[in-house]
Amino acid sequence: MHALACSLILVLSDPSGSWQSRLALMESRYDVALAQQFVAQARTEIGVGAVLPDALLVLAELYRIDFEALADAERSERRALGKEIDALADEALSIVDALPDSSHRQRLTADLLGVKIRSNYQAKKYRKRMEQAAAMAIQLDSKNAAAYVSAAKPFLFADEDHRGDIGQAVKLLEAALEHDPELEKAHLLLAYADEQNGNNEGAAKRYAIVLHTNPNCRPAKEALLALKPHSTEESP
Repeated sequence: MHALACSLILVLSDPSGSWQSRLALMESRYDVALAQQFVAQARTEIGVGAVLPDALLVLAELYRIDFEALADAERSERRALGKEIDALADEALSIVDALPDSSHRQRLTADLLGVKIRSNYQAKKYRKRMEQAAAMAIQLDSKNAAAYVSAAKPFLFADEDHRGDIGQAVKLLEAALEHDPELEKAHLLLAYADEQNGNNEGAAKRYAIVLHTNPNCRPAKEALLALKPHSTEESP
């Protein structure tokens, strides 16, 4: 509790920090309570300002992590959390849709549609729009590293029958790292791609690198723990 209180003071109360820098710090913590506090303050103090849709996306993605950890049998919990994710994404999309066109706006649109797809399996409804937004984000700014990550997601998380292509996803993620070598989401998804290709050792190394840079990265921690039994089994 003490650590969380310190984080809240640092992120929400530091008058010298810009909203963008505080958003980046909040995102790196992978802390739902912290993200909830940030979103609540953003709604009150800056309304539909520049960082609110970003903050809503971060919170939706944190809920998505919890959603994917729920067992299929926990249907009521999954349904309730899926609705919360959709509500956050819809709130953010209503703000984003009113903003001037930009690479950032298109990338946000792609990622917000992405969390809706992955929370309630609505790929048929949203995938085409997601892909178009990610492509437009790259077209508007070919150096927008996060846009390449957004473009990679449909290839990485869909199966072959639904145009999944891990190789294409890897190319896009590597392009992202060319523009931002430290982009955490690109490294995480490359590690996931290694897992999908059966390269657990490579995935574990990538997750370890992410944790070295950001010890708070919950997806990397959980993935590394899940891979340890496999690594033990594969050892001679």
